[in-house]
Amino acid sequence: MAAGIPTCISDPISGDRLTQLIGMIQLSGTFDKTLQQLTYANGATLINQGIWNCAWMPFAVKYALASTENYTIFIVGRAFQGTFEAPIESVVPSTTIDMLFLHNRVELVAIYGLAALGGN
Repeated sequence: MAAGIPTCISDPISGDRLTQLIGMIQLSGTFDKTLQQLTYANGATLINQGIWNCAWMPFAVKYALASTENYTIFIVGRAFQGTFEAPIESVVPSTTIDMLFLHNRVELVAIYGLAALGGN
């Protein structure tokens, strides 16, 4: 644990990494767990994303494309849709920060943004 701290501090590019490391160290103290044990939370998140995707996709295909003539139902449906789209807006930036070096982030975030704008 202590061996990783000087590397993060000496690297001026990854200031975000230092903030994340400090947060993980604080959580480690809060839960009285090691940093390795705390990373299981990320694994649980990723596993559940995969599992629940199998449940939500058929639901979305069946009901999300249903047309309606009632404006109120349309607005409520879009609000419901926004509730479940919100994690995408937070997961991508945090994943980008966790996985990529600063010089790679800009290009890949731009590709993601263009893909999201293009839709399907």
